[in-house]
Amino acid sequence: MSSSKTLPVNNDTDNEEDYYDKLYFDLDTTDEEESDIPEASSKRYSSKAKQKVSTSKSSEIPSGTDAILSCPLCFTPLSYHTQRHELYSNQYRAIFVENCKIIRTEKLLYNENRLRNKNRKSKNEKLSNELITGQETYYSVVFETCGTKVAVIDEDEVFHFFNVIIS
Repeated sequence: MSSSKTLPVNNDTDNEEDYYDKLYFDLDTTDEEESDIPEASSKRYSSKAKQKVSTSKSSEIPSGTDAILSCPLCFTPLSYHTQRHELYSNQYRAIFVENCKIIRTEKLLYNENRLRNKNRKSKNEKLSNELITGQETYYSVVFETCGTKVAVIDEDEVFHFFNVIIS
């Protein structure tokens, strides 16, 4: 395939485009040689075109999701199907994620009722014991590539993202 063709150097700006076409494109290729190129690239482009048809308002966000989440450090996508938190606008949850690693050694406990019933705790010691047993357990989630902490995962295996870029 390599040939030792020499192309004349022309300083004309009008012919500069023709010069580069001759330099980078082999005009002597036959139809048989072109058919040897895999069709994977054409399939890839056609599948992307189909995805754009099924998208919602923004052409980047697939339908059925609130946002695409990316790592804040390296901008690599984490999840394509997410749901926005009802109270906190910067938090999202997802079930299907990619490039995430769960750190099972970092166990996080959260007790929602403890904050609400802080005054009752001093009044009733029994209530205090009940609140401790109602804790939810979470584990830290980091991005595999760069190690940035991006989420936590609960016991139901739902990822709760908080440190991400939203698109």
